[in-house]
Amino acid sequence: NGPKNGYPWCASFYCWLFVKSFGVEQARKMLYLPVNSLAAGCDYALGYYKKNGAFYSAPKAGDQIFFSSSRGGVAHTGLVEKVTASTVYTIEGNTSTSAGVIANGGGVCRKSYSIGYSRIIGYGRPKYDAESTPVVQPSNRIMTVADIQSWLNKDYAAGLVVDNDFGTLTKKAIVKAVQKN
Repeated sequence: NGPKNGYPWCASFYCWLFVKSFGVEQARKMLYLPVNSLAAGCDYALGYYKKNGAFYSAPKAGDQIFFSSSRGGVAHTGLVEKVTASTVYTIEGNTSTSAGVIANGGGVCRKSYSIGYSRIIGYGRPKYDAESTPVVQPSNRIMTVADIQSWLNKDYAAGLVVDNDFGTLTKKAIVKAVQKN
């Protein structure tokens, strides 16, 4: 559905996790994506869940969490890693380690929010079945841009300088990796 160069990549990151875990066709089905569409933007992804009756106000591990901007509207998304009675724990792409919703932060980070956090819009629930259960491996390590650059060089021969700079070449390499899958 078109190149993502220069656009926020939080939704692309979420889709990429599913493509790497389940393959393109299974990921498309699980995320309710139409044919010829991968890495839907936040607005589109939210709409696909709602259209398919898979949007909820209470989270479960493996859900896609959606956040509003400070002015309203969908601004950011991530993966629900774990839920307790009071807290939702996430893994988010294109964010930072700073507290709260940080759209376009350039990193992949683990974060947490109060269940009642005012900027949580709700949760899209992928169509998991007995064969497709999310596997989340806990780690306290936060991935840096340099980690992602190293991975892109190793798995996709991206030829990036590992400099921890989320610049144009790194963005293009991420988009190419997502589109290859």
